[in-house]
Amino acid sequence: SQICNVFLVSGIHGVPDEHLSASSEYDEQHAAKYGRINTRYVHGIHIGAWAAGVASKEEFIQVKLKQRSLIQAVQTQGRNITGEKPAYQQYVKRYKVSYSANSKEWLFINNTKGNHKIFLGNNDQDSIKTNLLECPFEASYIRIHTWEFHEYPSMRFDLIGCLLTE
Repeated sequence: SQICNVFLVSGIHGVPDEHLSASSEYDEQHAAKYGRINTRYVHGIHIGAWAAGVASKEEFIQVKLKQRSLIQAVQTQGRNITGEKPAYQQYVKRYKVSYSANSKEWLFINNTKGNHKIFLGNNDQDSIKTNLLECPFEASYIRIHTWEFHEYPSMRFDLIGCLLTE
């Protein structure tokens, strides 16, 4: 049996930058490609996270996985601490997850009552919050939808699972 706990966004099984996209981006320094877990701030290049173009609910960051995968867990972080002023204490406190086989038809993970499940996210910028999924699922595309945030919707994320062979 296959070990099913590899990082699917970063690491050796990760995706190229062009597989990361978002509903919006604040600007090039806040692009989706900087939304991988443990991305560090680089002065003048990028902020060390994805940040949405607007401060609203339901913004999302999306990944197209290398191939159909089984998703076991979601990991999130906030915007990397820079040590500069202002501190930009930005992180996503609660989020939803949707997934797709083809990027056209999307399904949300639901709770036992049939409503969109709201996952608890971060309460600081750099700690990694892991949410193990009660019901792992198969998908080729995943979206993390910001539902509640501190200061501004900025985040880094990864998915834990395994690539599926056809």
